[in-house]
Amino acid sequence: SQNCVTTKLVLSYRYYISYVRKTRDDPPQNSGAYVFRPNEATIDHSLVYAYLKGALIYEGSAVIQIYLDFGQAINCTLRLYKSQPDNIELETFINSIPVGNREGKEVVLEVRSDIGNNDIFYTCLLYTSPSPRDS
Repeated sequence: SQNCVTTKLVLSYRYYISYVRKTRDDPPQNSGAYVFRPNEATIDHSLVYAYLKGALIYEGSAVIQIYLDFGQAINCTLRLYKSQPDNIELETFINSIPVGNREGKEVVLEVRSDIGNNDIFYTCLLYTSPSPRDS
């Protein structure tokens, strides 16, 4: 018999409008690569970047993959490995960020869950080994 666990996991892609220095008296550091600096208009609240349109679930003998459809804006896959029932792998890729209105965007992924993880999660960049982070 299989053990089943039900948990809540909510993923939300949101954004803040980027800070841009306008005068010499403004703080000098603009938003950019590795610098999260939203402008003052959105610093206290983010805006929706992409809406979930649907999902496809594939189950194999070793892994369950869930492809989340956020349209052309984002590629997102969840993996549940049967040999590691306590782990959820999330792979996400944000495609080109439109700046047609000449406003940069600080895109963020909000993760909400009832998973008991002591507020620690792991991230890895460009296929490096996972590093613990705390929320």
